[in-house]
Amino acid sequence: MAKGESDFAAEAELNLGEFEASASFMLRLAELASYQAVSSLQTEVELSLPEQTVLVAIMMNPDARQGSIADRLHIRWPNMTKLVARLEKKKLITRRVSAEDRRVVTLTATNEGVEVARGVRERLIAYDKRALSMLDESECAQLVALLRKVVGWPSPAAKS
Repeated sequence: MAKGESDFAAEAELNLGEFEASASFMLRLAELASYQAVSSLQTEVELSLPEQTVLVAIMMNPDARQGSIADRLHIRWPNMTKLVARLEKKKLITRRVSAEDRRVVTLTATNEGVEVARGVRERLIAYDKRALSMLDESECAQLVALLRKVVGWPSPAAKS
């Protein structure tokens, strides 16, 4: 059943008390809103959003260690192993086990993987702009800087 105008007005009047000032709660709602904006990526490419994210990370970091990518993206190692196996089965990446240390696995996108990852990256950038269209460029930059701080990532300027 579609929501009527009065339903939206009633929702806007709801009082959520302390939740309305809770950063965690607002981050969760923002996550849901942004996920909704990019969810169509999942239907355009037959990969889950985590698979798409990992594939783009692999394309941008050839021969990166599987554990390093998992840690950076906050993916548990057992989950990353399964995700990598799915990408490898689809022939989008290759895994290479180190001869010196069999625990070290490096990942590289195949030619097909690079092509898929580039398309995903382009669409994700476009969807991201759509999801944050209510913010101007300065506000977007500020939001990203604050979110990087929340997840413990250095600012891009600090990395170089």
